[in-house]
Amino acid sequence: MKRVILEKKKFKSHKMNKIKIAIFGLGVVGSHVVKLLEKNKFNLNGSKFEIVALGAKNKSKKRNFNVKKYQWISNFSDLEKYDKPDVIIETIGGTGTYINKLYSYCIKNGISLITANKAQLAENGEKYFAQV
Repeated sequence: MKRVILEKKKFKSHKMNKIKIAIFGLGVVGSHVVKLLEKNKFNLNGSKFEIVALGAKNKSKKRNFNVKKYQWISNFSDLEKYDKPDVIIETIGGTGTYINKLYSYCIKNGISLITANKAQLAENGEKYFAQV
């Protein structure tokens, strides 16, 4: 049997990428995304993340992080008043007008979208994939 030894290679440090993100939907998944970023000091795989906006139905709901540290946005269209995110993480779920407008907003403004919204993708995914 041949033994394989994996060696940790040292790479030259490159300037860290800064990725601006907005998170909409702060239930279990969205809140844990924020906590994960905070825990890792906003560094992940050589990239530095900056949360430029958060949004959910209820700002005063108790969460597992300090909401006051971040810019609260009531509607994604308010993003135009602030730093444009590179990425929007959507953890709202479901389908409907608000979600459809959010997805269209991302496409129109060249903002990457991260979602696990199976219902939205099943019902409307084809329409959005055709636009990209």
